[in-house]
Amino acid sequence: MTELTFMLEKGEKVISDVGRITYAGVGYVQSGSAIGTQFGNSGMGGGLFSSKQIKREGSIFDSKPSHAYLTNKRIVFCNAKISLFGGTEKEVSTPLSEISFNQIKGINHSSKLGCPAIDLSIASANGQIDNIKFWFTGASGGREGERDEFLHLIKKQCQN
Repeated sequence: MTELTFMLEKGEKVISDVGRITYAGVGYVQSGSAIGTQFGNSGMGGGLFSSKQIKREGSIFDSKPSHAYLTNKRIVFCNAKISLFGGTEKEVSTPLSEISFNQIKGINHSSKLGCPAIDLSIASANGQIDNIKFWFTGASGGREGERDEFLHLIKKQCQN
């Protein structure tokens, strides 16, 4: 286990941790269109612009290399730096997300980009369900056992 980069709560202990994962949470993107015109040679112009915000969940475009810690109270995802060659974890830094077990409404194993993954459905603060995915990166798979063990430990903590 790497050195913790976050504070444990009173009575909290780390059960397991896993490195070299990629975390994809919920992101919002702006999508819009514009139309404009110019009036004569005066340089005067006008236009209309409209946009809307779109929720994007589990997207590879918003994903981050991470390290996950499973405690007896929550899952904490921390930013990680992965070496370009060899794919080893060089450094674990600040937390980017934490999920308490009472927020988890659904859990499933899957795959993403050919890598074993875990999907979590969590209750957000506004009462909606958000979908988070994290996958176990590495050279051509081989991390299914690690994923299954981590999934089993999460389910066990959710039942407590």
